[in-house]
Formats: sequence, C-alpha cells, structure tokens
Amino acid sequence: MKSHFEPKLAFTLKEAAKIIFGSDSRSEYQKVLRLVKNKVIESITFPGNGGRVYVPRKALLQLMGDEENFDSLIEKITK
Repeated sequence: MKSHFEPKLAFTLKEAAKIIFGSDSRSEYQKVLRLVKNKVIESITFPGNGGRVYVPRKALLQLMGDEENFDSLIEKITK
C-alpha cells in the first residue's frame, strides 16, 4: 500500500509536524508554524488557496539530513 506522503513535493503544516516531531498534535503544529514564521523552515503559499502554507519536500530533506533518513521516517509514520 502506498503512503499518501510519498509522491508529494509539498506538505501541509500538520503533515510536516508529524514528519519532524512524530506527532501532529496542536503543540507540535504550533512549533512548525513558529519555525515557518521565523523563516527557519522554508515555506510556500499558493495564491487562491485560502492562504494555506506548505513546507516543500526540499526543506524537510535539509532539516532531516539525507534522503534515506527522510524516507525511513516517512515509513515509520505511515505504518
């Protein structure tokens, strides 16, 4: 079964919180939001999308280290 994380190039803040901290609770979401607002993590917004903020895969890869760590982390989260 394929994960809904796999083909994505950009993740919502809630998904980014789950990837970075292992949980998508409100406090973890707020931490990611603060990191984005302080420009620690790169983010993107698409016009006409209600101002939603997304974290690109590239930014999460830089934060998590290499691609192997990132892929294994996504596997752990989705199981």
